[in-house]
This record gives sequence, structure tokens and C-alpha cells, in this order.
Amino acid sequence: SRTRELRASEESIKAESQRLAATMQSISDGVIAIGSDSIIVLCNPAAEKLLDRPRDKIQGQKLADVLPVKTDLEPIQAGEPPDPRSAGSAGTVKSQIIQIDRPGGDKRSLEISTALIAGTQTLDKGMVLAFRDITARLKHESEQIRVQKLESLGVLAGGLAHDFNNLLTISMGNLTLVEENGTFSDFTKQRLTKIRQASVRAQALTQQLLTFARGGEPRLQPSSLIDIVKQTVSFTLSGTNVSCDMNLPPDLWPVEVDPGQISQAIGNMVINAFQAMPDGGKIHISGKNLGDVPGFEAGVSYIQLDIQDHGVGIPERDLPRIFDPYFTTKKKGSGLGLAVAYSIINKHKGQLVVESTVGKGTLFRIFLPACEAADIAKEKDPAPPKVPGGRILIMDDEPDIRELYQNILARLEFECVATESGEQAVEVFEEAKRLGNPFAAVFLDLTVPGGMGGREAARHLRRIDPEVPVIVASGYSSDPVLADFERYGFSASLSKPFGLDSLSRVLEAIR
Repeated sequence: SRTRELRASEESIKAESQRLAATMQSISDGVIAIGSDSIIVLCNPAAEKLLDRPRDKIQGQKLADVLPVKTDLEPIQAGEPPDPRSAGSAGTVKSQIIQIDRPGGDKRSLEISTALIAGTQTLDKGMVLAFRDITARLKHESEQIRVQKLESLGVLAGGLAHDFNNLLTISMGNLTLVEENGTFSDFTKQRLTKIRQASVRAQALTQQLLTFARGGEPRLQPSSLIDIVKQTVSFTLSGTNVSCDMNLPPDLWPVEVDPGQISQAIGNMVINAFQAMPDGGKIHISGKNLGDVPGFEAGVSYIQLDIQDHGVGIPERDLPRIFDPYFTTKKKGSGLGLAVAYSIINKHKGQLVVESTVGKGTLFRIFLPACEAADIAKEKDPAPPKVPGGRILIMDDEPDIRELYQNILARLEFECVATESGEQAVEVFEEAKRLGNPFAAVFLDLTVPGGMGGREAARHLRRIDPEVPVIVASGYSSDPVLADFERYGFSASLSKPFGLDSLSRVLEAIR
């Protein structure tokens, strides 16, 4: 009887061991068991894979030499038995996140759960650690936080840009009228030039803010990235002590982008590159076709563009923050350049990543969705604007902008009627149509606080006269109208700030 009991017990232990071994083999999390001396006595295949070590380099080793704990929690030191105060009482599970350097050289983030094993007469006290790789999850969460930061900034940036562009419209438009309205002394000409230069810089800063704005979507068109890169780099590096070595294959796929925004993003990264090399040097830019990219949208082909400098590099502690708005390590700089670039690439459904080593340089890698081969629009030098004449209706809630419209249109020999709201514009337009004295075109401000804006007003005007040219004018709006004005019934768009030339070109284009 005693022999049968022993055999049954042995069979039970053997079966339990087999079940435990099968469980350890099949579980996807890494599992390690240690004794009271912190020596690893057991590990499963998932642990080998996650730690990038063979079993014989794990079992028999001190825990601290294989899986060092680098969190704020009390670390497990080599040679020290697990402490119930840090791991909890027997059976209690405690979680923590650590970062490890694997033998292959890459860093991985692991989420570790630890549980204390209570000692018995036949079993020494020890600890079981189960862990999983959460590197990709943490990266995704970090990207989501960064996008949320940019979206929050966009709410503020959009409102500021709208108001600021209205002010710039008034100042730059009236400056144009002053410059063309008389002869000035050299001193006055110099002062006017300084004012214009400052206004242009202010306009550029506003454009930087607009890239964060919600709804400021890119105006997409099939484009040659090769042409954009060459033009941008040539302009950005002009007059600097930095040269550029380009390796852009002629068969690089076209991309559907907003050329102005992508040029701005690339320009900001090139500026960052040459600022990192104050004593001069060379920037290397290369591109290639990738097709599908693991981790990106399935079924979409991508192109890759690398911008590499050999400058001072970025400290590892700063890398997670370089795309944050207003973060900068430079004595001069707004901290907007790389944040703008990141926002632009994100809005184009692409990705921007960075690799950097202090003292060796920085690599910016851009991924953009490719598009099918298509006719790529080439920019042409605009023809000199003509003065067609006619009767124009404008609507804007800013009195000074209405006055600017009237002065510019008078210079172009147009008759101008100004209104301050969508309701008033529709009423005036309908009355003119009834009296047989219709308008040749209508300019509508997109946003009117507390009143009918341009989008709704345009629908009313189209019902009265489906053929009248209606132009949307705005410095910014969260509405997608500016990115695709034709879809919303507009004939053209006019961006604020504007002057005589831009206004007359729009009028010429709609005739």
C-alpha cells in the first residue's frame, strides 16, 4: 500500500511537472524564477527571446546581471534575497517598468510582474518574474501624447493666427498703397522697406503657427519630392558655410502633398542641420522607394527621405522632447521649427523619426505615402495682373479691412460695395440682382463672430445666381473650406494678409 501511494505521488508530480513545462513553453510572456540567493533557476523560451540570450546564459546567472531593475522601485541587487517589503507578501503581484540593453545593442522596455514564493520544508523561498516587451506600446502612447499637445496648441494657434493675419492684412495692404502712391526720400524708402521686411517675417511666423491649427489641412497635389527638396535646400543653404550631398534616384515615386508645407518641413530640418555644424560641413540627403512598411498603414506604399548631418548631435535625454512646441537647446531659436515639421508630416499621414549620437550627428528620417504616377503640376511665373474693372461685393467684419478692399479695388478701377455680415451681403446681392445691376464677383470672409459666415452666405448667393464668382477670404479657419474651396462652391480663395498684387491676380483668374 505504501509503495502504491509513493508511485501515485511520483506519477502525480511527474504529470504536474509536464503540465508546468508545457505551460512554460506555450506562454508568450517571459518567465524567470529565482531562489533566495537571486540566482536564476528557471526560464522559458519567451524569456530567451525577449532577453536575446540563450538559456545557458540566463539560468545559473545572478538576476542583476541579466535583468537589472532601473525604476524608482527598490532594485533587486545581486546576491540579495527577494525582500517581502519590495515584492509583497507571498503570492502578491507587483508590477514595474524597466529598460534593458540587449546584447544585440537595442534598448527595450519591459513590464515586469513579480511574485514572492514562500519557503516550505521542501521548497526554498524565491521569486517569479513574468515580463513582456512594451516598447512599441510606450512609443505609440508617446506619439499620441505628442499629437494631443499639438492639437491643444492648434486651438490657441488658430485663433491667434486669424486675428494676427487680419492685422497684417491691414498693415501690409496699406503699406502697398503708400509705396505706390508717391515719391519718397531715400530715408523714407529705407524705413518702408524695413517695415515690409518685418511684416514678411511676421507673416512667416504666423504660417508656422498655422501648421498646428486644427483644420488647416494641406492642399494636396501630385508632386515631385526631388524638385521640392532641391529647391528648398538651394534656398535654405544659400550663403551658409554648409554644402549638401544629394542622392535622390530619378525614379523616386511622386507624392501627394502640399508642396509649400512639405518645403517648410524640409527647410526646418535643413536649418536644424546646418545650425548643428557652426564650423561648416556637409548635409547628406537621400531617398528611396519602400513599398509597404511594417507598422504603417497596410496596402500603402511609402518613400523614405533621410536628412543626415555630422554636427554636435542631440543628447539622449532631449530626444523624446525635440518635437515638442517651444522646446529648444539653442541660444537662438523659437523651438517651433521641428515641432512644425513634425506636425506637417503627421498631417500628410506620414511619420518623422530621429536618431542622434552626441558628437557624431543627427539623422531625420521622413516617411511619406507615395501616389500613383500622375501629371505633376509645374509652377509657372504668374503673368502680370490686368485691370478688368467691374462691380464687386465684399463682406468682412473688420472695418479697416473693408476700407482696404475699397482702396485697393478703387486703384484697380473697380466699383466696390462693402458689407459687414453674411446676412447683409445676401440682402445687398439680391437687391442688386433684382434691380438689374448685378455684381461681377463677391469676396466673403469665412468667419464672422456671432453672424453668418462666408460658407453659409455662399450657399444663399449660389441659389440667387449660380454663375457668380464667389471668393473665400480668410487668414485661418478650422473649417476645411480653404483646403478644398471648390468642393464648397467657391470659385477661388484669397489668403490673408493680401495686397494689391494678390487681390488683382485672383480677380484675373476668375474672369
